[in-house]
Amino acid sequence: MAYKVKFKHVTKRYKMYNKPSEKILDLFSSKEKGEYHYALNNISFEVPEGEVVGIIGLNGSGKSTLSNLIAGVTMPNEGQIFTKGTAALIAIGSGLNPQLTGIENIEIKGLMLGLSKEKIKEITPKVMEFADIGKFIYQPVKTYSSGMKSRLGFAISIHIDPDIFVIDEALSVGDQTFTDKCLDKMNEFKENGKTIFFISHSLAQVKSFCTKAIWLHYGTIREYGDASEVVDHYMEFLRDFNKMTMEERRQLRESQIKEFQHGLLQNTPMPERKKRKRRKLPFLTLAAIAALGGAGATYAYKHNKSKVQERPASVVKQVVQQETEKQPPVVQEKITVKNMYVVNGTDVIIRKEPNKTSSPVMTTDLGEVYEVIQEKRDMEQNIVWKQLKLKDSTLGWMSVQWLTGYTTDRKALPDTTLNIFNKAMQEGYKITLLSLAKYFEKTEEQLKATYPVQLKQSKVSGEKNVVSSNLVAFTLWKDRVYNITLPALQLSISQAASLLEQPIVKNNGVNHILFETERYYVTITEAGQTKDTVRVSLTQK
Repeated sequence: MAYKVKFKHVTKRYKMYNKPSEKILDLFSSKEKGEYHYALNNISFEVPEGEVVGIIGLNGSGKSTLSNLIAGVTMPNEGQIFTKGTAALIAIGSGLNPQLTGIENIEIKGLMLGLSKEKIKEITPKVMEFADIGKFIYQPVKTYSSGMKSRLGFAISIHIDPDIFVIDEALSVGDQTFTDKCLDKMNEFKENGKTIFFISHSLAQVKSFCTKAIWLHYGTIREYGDASEVVDHYMEFLRDFNKMTMEERRQLRESQIKEFQHGLLQNTPMPERKKRKRRKLPFLTLAAIAALGGAGATYAYKHNKSKVQERPASVVKQVVQQETEKQPPVVQEKITVKNMYVVNGTDVIIRKEPNKTSSPVMTTDLGEVYEVIQEKRDMEQNIVWKQLKLKDSTLGWMSVQWLTGYTTDRKALPDTTLNIFNKAMQEGYKITLLSLAKYFEKTEEQLKATYPVQLKQSKVSGEKNVVSSNLVAFTLWKDRVYNITLPALQLSISQAASLLEQPIVKNNGVNHILFETERYYVTITEAGQTKDTVRVSLTQK
């Protein structure tokens, strides 16, 4: 069968620098000298038309580099790449200009791929419908979450209808509903004989969706063949690797250093280059650079000055005031990074040691958020444990199956975002969610004295205590409120996701929406079998 994509002895390397100034010096010195990181090293393969190829491997093995080469985003240093037809790369934010709106990005990306304005106008409503990001389609892409970027990028690419799809982890950040919609669309392309490259850490998806798989290992192809066989071999490798002692891993690393010229295998710092006499640049070269810089600065000054002089001072002042008024409110950046996790089960035990037989410290409930300090694997029971920092800075351990990690690439939303629940709380609650937040840090005595509805104690677990009414539960640690939960708010999880413009995350069979505001971590969880109620949990940072 004729090939659709062919790699012939392809090598892609990147020069490694000790400091940024060395990049500038490289402009005036030999570019062949120095150390290189070989992202891909002398790889060759052919993919026939209509194949769906999964790309798997450890982090840093060259999967994204391979996807960029296939799509023509970057070029190889050595070897040849042959592709028949157009290729589209679908990655998080790939090809999207963060300064432009979603609508403008649809037009720009279409024009770059050779579509006429009439064709772009025709596909725009279809892209908007598939992306389903609501009013954000008219906002700059820099305000999008990674899930929104993935939705828009995927929607644009599938409606441009390329011959080769390269999907690089684009489905890892979206909610399950959107992922299923994308997989259905890819299956449609698969039936139509499109060639698809699917880069993913989800081995189950690779095994079920792909016909072939390439296992990349530190820049080389370890195996290429039937998807089921390659995935099984890769899983065996991972199981063996996870069982190795630190000494065995060190020996494996040393043996691989000899075999692969790969930067991630080198854990020693790069040696400093020997100091040598700087070569003086010819006088004419320096003069030319200075002249160009001066000319550019003069032009910019005159150009900007003329613009200001064209308008009266009163107009300039008015424009400055208008621009100041138009500036969006500053949103606080996320201050926690990769260590915040939310509990996805009820009455989950936190233990003193990472062992199922260890004594319990306390129980915790759905929606409560903890900082994770470290992780350990129990090899005998094959359980991964995470050490949690509790409210008084004491520590405890929980099995990873009951934890879902918060996303780390979004800005914190304003606290006023919580007002979207006001309508659903109009009947029965007689108070808003943001107003409930004033009860954080109150003692049980203060809470019962000031809360307008009678509260009763419903659960005690060590230093943890829960007092509640029929509609609201307050969780206290050492007699201070740290979590407030609405156990059954009349709202579906899909309605909440639409109102918040946030993705739905499925973990341990439970649908969640996880986000944070300036002062709170918020967890919305599907509650009950009727699918028309949600559990809303608010934890103070």
